[in-house]
Amino acid sequence: ICLFKQVKQPRHSRGWFLVRVQAGALQSMGTVYILQSASGKFYIGSTDNLSRRLLHHQAGYSPSTKRLGLPVKLVISKNYTSLSEARCVERLLKSWKNSSKAFAYLSR
Repeated sequence: ICLFKQVKQPRHSRGWFLVRVQAGALQSMGTVYILQSASGKFYIGSTDNLSRRLLHHQAGYSPSTKRLGLPVKLVISKNYTSLSEARCVERLLKSWKNSSKAFAYLSR
């Protein structure tokens, strides 16, 4: 199985491009997390590096959480064996449109 990974192009060119990566090469753990903004709204996301991603959100680099209102705080997180599994859970939680169901799912 081959997957695609987004990587930055060399310094002399601009943007990002996709490269093929063998599935075995992507053995990073994934984390699904829920953030709460200053306005009380929730954001569901997934990442392979939670501490880096939280700094990214808190600095306002993510348009989705910046729109909700800064600062944001981590409410709950759960680790999964792979990033692809975490992304599937993230999509499931976002499809429910109900933060209480998402909390219950991650708490179990």
